[in-house]
Amino acid sequence: MTKICSLCGAKNPDNAKFCNKCGAPLEQGTVVCKVCGSKNPKDSEFCRVCGSPLKPITRLVKGRYRLLKMIGEGGFGRTYLATDELLFGRKVVLKEFTQKKKSSDVIMKEGMILAKLNHPLIPKIHGFFEDKGRIYLAQDYIEGKNLRVLLDTKGKHSEDFVLKVLQDVLDILVYLQNLNPPLVHRDIKPENLIISNGKTYLVDFGAVKELSKDALKHKTIIYTKGYVSPEQRKGEPTLSSDIYSLGVVAIELLTGMHPEKFVDKHTKEINYNVLSNFRPELLEFLVKMTNPDPSLRYHSADEALKDLEIVTKMATLRKFMQSMGITASPSDEQKQAILKSAEDLGIPREKAKTIINELESKASEVQKTEGHISYKKSTTTQSKTFRDRLKKLISSHSEMPVKLVGSLKAMGNKVAKIEFSDDGSLLATGSWDGVVKVFSTKTWQRLVALKASSGISSHVLDVKLSTNARKLAAASATGEIRVWEVGTWLLAKSIKGSNFEANAVVFSQDEQFVFGGFSDGSVKAWDTVTFNKIFDVSDLGGWVLRLETISRYLFAGTNNGQIFIWDIALRKLKKVLKEHDGWINYITFKVTTGEIISTTEDGELIIWSARNLKSIWKGKLTDKNITAITTTPDKSMLLFATGEDVHIFDMEEKREISKFSARQRVTALGYAPHSLYFMTGDEKGTLKLWKFKKD
Repeated sequence: MTKICSLCGAKNPDNAKFCNKCGAPLEQGTVVCKVCGSKNPKDSEFCRVCGSPLKPITRLVKGRYRLLKMIGEGGFGRTYLATDELLFGRKVVLKEFTQKKKSSDVIMKEGMILAKLNHPLIPKIHGFFEDKGRIYLAQDYIEGKNLRVLLDTKGKHSEDFVLKVLQDVLDILVYLQNLNPPLVHRDIKPENLIISNGKTYLVDFGAVKELSKDALKHKTIIYTKGYVSPEQRKGEPTLSSDIYSLGVVAIELLTGMHPEKFVDKHTKEINYNVLSNFRPELLEFLVKMTNPDPSLRYHSADEALKDLEIVTKMATLRKFMQSMGITASPSDEQKQAILKSAEDLGIPREKAKTIINELESKASEVQKTEGHISYKKSTTTQSKTFRDRLKKLISSHSEMPVKLVGSLKAMGNKVAKIEFSDDGSLLATGSWDGVVKVFSTKTWQRLVALKASSGISSHVLDVKLSTNARKLAAASATGEIRVWEVGTWLLAKSIKGSNFEANAVVFSQDEQFVFGGFSDGSVKAWDTVTFNKIFDVSDLGGWVLRLETISRYLFAGTNNGQIFIWDIALRKLKKVLKEHDGWINYITFKVTTGEIISTTEDGELIIWSARNLKSIWKGKLTDKNITAITTTPDKSMLLFATGEDVHIFDMEEKREISKFSARQRVTALGYAPHSLYFMTGDEKGTLKLWKFKKD
């Protein structure tokens, strides 16, 4: 005769009181969770599987904490999501200690240790207390997902993501190890690392231990299988024990494999072959983090963090090289560019040389470039079709070729920039009120409003969306460049690039780097993941007003009429175009003809050959001051404003073919891709959507 467990279905001996498999009592009935359908013991308050309440919870712990959900259960007790009714329903985490081996005095002593912690990536402790014979800990609730959830849903993660996790957690460990006495967490694993707003938080300090002489006299063995260092398994943790555990977590994130698949269950040695496809310097770093011999491991988190800084900078250098097409057999010029970039990043020369050696060992050769700007030639058929259609529409309505579709008082001050995404789905605007606003062009609803700087004089001077609209950047009068992640709108980084105005910002075409141009005559570039600075030139002899990237080349226009062209791959100034006299206000590239187009605020237009970088046409758009300018997507028409008037200039015929009044001084122009729509922004902060009239 056997007893069948009503929870897990396991067979048990007839005289058993508890299930041999799941531990549930065998004599009582069950209650089914309405959320996930799991069976639970009859007297349970919360589902053992999903944590949802099985019946209304009316009791308040300590008269103030209302339990919402059980979010964890382990050897020390249970963890709940709760609301603090005395703090207007603020969400907190409430830990209930049920381990009988620990006396209340021991738990309270640990509580005193935790209460002293003060780090931005460690949840704040609100207090320890006893209620109805149970001991509880209340702390901040971190909204986010732990790494176990992310691993279960996504699997392996990118190297950039793992580097950010390592940086955050090592920073926490530096703090813990610098306390007096130092603390060791002893339970670093994916479940205890929560990602929230792009940051990694370390939670669950239930196993924390002081590394003092008195504490070390009392040996306690606490660990999670798979993540524990050899010495901690013996009950003798050191400062490097947490470093070992973090290294194992990093390997799991990179490979998507649970430690049981790369840690030998008998010898406990790690199979580093699972990391063979990753960057050599990252592999070397993780091998040292997880060395089974503590004397050969990083002795402190501070030591590991310093090495990690070099690893992240090496990652930036590798991305820079890949972005610029340096993939194998570098030329002497490219080698010098690599060494110069490494020097600017603070990478030791020997480390940079290892990358050069790797490239030289590759059999394939990088394509050699000639002395002209390279680009992908495309057909002119589509361009001519669009131009001819647009010209026909304009000639059919010569007095007023456009109609006003709608207007919106969107900004609190002058509109400085209008930017459409490449697919036309997003519109980003920047204003002198210091705010960047993003709209959906499908609904024309505002998606987000973002503060562009931290200063008082915070005029937004430029706004750019990256090629695939995954990132948004803004330049402001405070000298700041801010970068956000599109969709979540989280601030990735605020960079103080200069004490002078940041007039221009642009992304590299692969989104790996962001460039800023400043009034002190400098141009700088940063990696968009680590934000290590990779490029820095100064003394351009004027304010940098306009930036554009074309392939591997960077164009910078200044207020003295010069356009500087750099070959970023070689970190080399290729040429300075000096034929303009006025302030450069626009630079663009016409792919179909291989032409560079540049204009100045005083109305001068020059068309340059990308092949020899010589001017092929020069003329005046207007004798008035240009207040805003843009082109149609195919670059066949220029639209520019002189105050209230908007002019349409045919780039093929080299003449103005129409104009109309916007009835307010226009300060920004933007053309929507693949359409007959464009937008003006004026000095009053109003956005107006226009459309070319059809027949």
